[in-house]
Amino acid sequence: MHRVISLVSCVAIVLSISGCNDSSDNEVSLDSPPTVASNGNAFVALHADGTITAWGNEHYGGNIHCGFPCRGVANEPKDVIQVASISDAFATVNGSGSVNFWGMENFDVGYDEIKSHLNNVSQIVTTSATNGGAFAAMKQDGTVVLWGASDWGAHNGGQTLENISSITASYNNGGGAFAAIKLDGTVITWGNPYNGGDSGAVSGDLHDVISITATGSAFAALKRDGTVVVWGNEGSGGDASSVASELNDVVDIIASEAAFSALTGSGDVISWGNKDYGGDPHCDDGFISFCTPASSELTNVIDIVTNGESFVAIKSDGSAVSWGNSTKGGNSSEVQSQLVGVTDIAGNSGAYAAITEGGKVVAWGNDSTGGDPYCDINTPFSDCSPAKAELSDVVSIVGNNQAFAAITASGNVLTWGDASNGGDPLCEKQVDFVSCAKASSALTEVIDVVPSRGEGGSAFAAIKSDNSIIAWGNSDHGGKQ
Repeated sequence: MHRVISLVSCVAIVLSISGCNDSSDNEVSLDSPPTVASNGNAFVALHADGTITAWGNEHYGGNIHCGFPCRGVANEPKDVIQVASISDAFATVNGSGSVNFWGMENFDVGYDEIKSHLNNVSQIVTTSATNGGAFAAMKQDGTVVLWGASDWGAHNGGQTLENISSITASYNNGGGAFAAIKLDGTVITWGNPYNGGDSGAVSGDLHDVISITATGSAFAALKRDGTVVVWGNEGSGGDASSVASELNDVVDIIASEAAFSALTGSGDVISWGNKDYGGDPHCDDGFISFCTPASSELTNVIDIVTNGESFVAIKSDGSAVSWGNSTKGGNSSEVQSQLVGVTDIAGNSGAYAAITEGGKVVAWGNDSTGGDPYCDINTPFSDCSPAKAELSDVVSIVGNNQAFAAITASGNVLTWGDASNGGDPLCEKQVDFVSCAKASSALTEVIDVVPSRGEGGSAFAAIKSDNSIIAWGNSDHGGKQ
């Protein structure tokens, strides 16, 4: 198992399932808790009865009935089974396989051009960035329908997209691409060639593939025999020649934004790609590099976590070791002795937080994004908000772009990090140029927290035991309901 932490001045209200952007405070209980998704600018809650509720930036999906310059839907989506998103739009799939789409549509391949083909859809996969994105809808017959921006994979280059069993996406702000595994174990790719959309140079090796992992602009395919094939941007993991002889007996591959780490069956780790993103665990921390090497051998590893800028390995003895960008959580030397009995690790754009023995929390990285849970709120030029109580008896942690939220065994939520971006649900230290939205009620009896990680801001949404939802944080990224 691996986890990618992949890379949001008003009072928030409790959601109602009666409609999107409802301004009432009615709390609704259903038999099962809702699931919540975010595209970094808005949230969508999928309720147990198949209805949805959206909030956040209305032009980027926070209002399903949005008018110009975005598009909305005429009728409320029903019987929804999946919510997919790019940074400025959402799409849903319902039980009959039909699709609804809303948000911005400044695309080369528009939804109206292809919507008549969107039937019997089983799943939607997306590429996304702050300035583009594309949707790939997989149909039950193994064919694929595309729409969105061509630089992010909306054009298939004239290839026939059929007999597809799974799709993986790469994406960054320069474009995106798709890589699909076919039923016979071969691979087909399309989209921006600089982001892995062209696999021609390795096509002869792409057979017996069982899974594909992507950085922002490269792919790594794991084959049935435990070997690995890579392609795409060489500086972002598309070139594994330096470790090719070691890539055997691989059981899992984890990707940061510009590097890969492979976990072998014996618990060893092999990394390649941009060293400032974790591509070299043995790097020299030089004058022109942000890279910090791993402080111990990467052996007996059972799990690997990334926040997109660095990696952390959890070992079988409960210790943890990090490497990669020293300014973004790659250097855990100051807390290394405290990383004992680690059971879980969460990350955000600049820091990590680990649950250790007794449910205590150990954090490291950039203080302003949560690297210090007990930071001094009076520090000049710092937006950091500390946790309001001791971080103990914690059972889970999530990170958005700039803050952390921990749930204790009693169901209380404790937050820390950037005050206006989810680190302070009370918005007591609001930064002038950020509109901080408060949580509308006490964060108690919480069973789950979902992060929103927007460019330049972030928010959280908490699901309570009565199935109500409360959001807080940057109002432009879903903090305001």
